[in-house]
Amino acid sequence: GDSYKSDISINQLDWKRAYENRDIIKYYKRLIEIRKEYDFLSNVSGDTKVEFCSIPGTRKNVVSFKVNEKLLVIYNPNLEDVDISSIKYKQKLLPGNSEEKAFGKSVTILEI
Repeated sequence: GDSYKSDISINQLDWKRAYENRDIIKYYKRLIEIRKEYDFLSNVSGDTKVEFCSIPGTRKNVVSFKVNEKLLVIYNPNLEDVDISSIKYKQKLLPGNSEEKAFGKSVTILEI
């Protein structure tokens, strides 16, 4: 059920856990920022088009797809990084580094 009538001990934020998990909190904040920046990700109008694609030279199990021909999302479940230097893109939205790879066990989002 809803916890809005529960004691403060149920609903309060555990600041110690928030600090211990600050990296994941930062990650989710960035995902929310991207969703707000690219309103088609909310699919309110129903116009969002997703097209799965492959990236030449990537390892097995790497999943990639384009969203409205504006974003490229790459999910790399492998431990090894994937070279993305052959992809032409405007900017790397996630993660916020300049390295030309999709890190292992991560999601990379590029503006194309």
